[in-house]
Amino acid sequence: MSPEEQQRERLQSAQRSLENMYLHFQRRYAGYFLLAILGPFALFVVPCMYFVSQNYNIFYQLAYDIRPDLLVYLDREKGVLFGLIIFAVLVSSTFCYWITKQIMSLLAGPIWALERHMKQVTMGDWSSQDFHIRAEDEFQSLASTYSYLYRTLRVNTKYELEQLESLGLDPRDRHTYMVLKNLIDAKRSQLGIVIDGQEKGPSKEKSPIQPNDKRVA
Repeated sequence: MSPEEQQRERLQSAQRSLENMYLHFQRRYAGYFLLAILGPFALFVVPCMYFVSQNYNIFYQLAYDIRPDLLVYLDREKGVLFGLIIFAVLVSSTFCYWITKQIMSLLAGPIWALERHMKQVTMGDWSSQDFHIRAEDEFQSLASTYSYLYRTLRVNTKYELEQLESLGLDPRDRHTYMVLKNLIDAKRSQLGIVIDGQEKGPSKEKSPIQPNDKRVA
């Protein structure tokens, strides 16, 4: 397996690990929120169902002594009432869990995307042009700041690559030539530039922050 394939495999493994971690994060806090909603609800519903059941037992006894023909109607009414209560609890639980996962996705999704992109960059893959999150996500300001930082570093790396390629060292100086060539190849690989000509070379766009520029993003 080539070094590029090994690096790609490591990156994919790291991204899968991050994905599993954030999915676990979403499920865990969705469960916490569901318990916070259903806990008080259960404290109200369970005693109500108990007292309703006790009242129906009284009605059963009265109907058995006075009007036995009403027992069928009482059974049906009790079954429908308890069925509706159980149905309402299940629907409410499902809806609460779904809406909580949506909220957690809006909150955790941008952080997950940011960490995944940072992991990709720290492992030497700068091939993506920019960093974006969904328009409905939170932390838009954080994403914009990181996007500016990433684009600045990427353009500066392209600028450094152009400067290295313009040196034109003598190939007879093998040591200096090989050091420079390896450095150029490493930066090309970092930026996702294919050396065999299948992809365009480094962009000629000017770096927004030159090496002697003292601005702070």
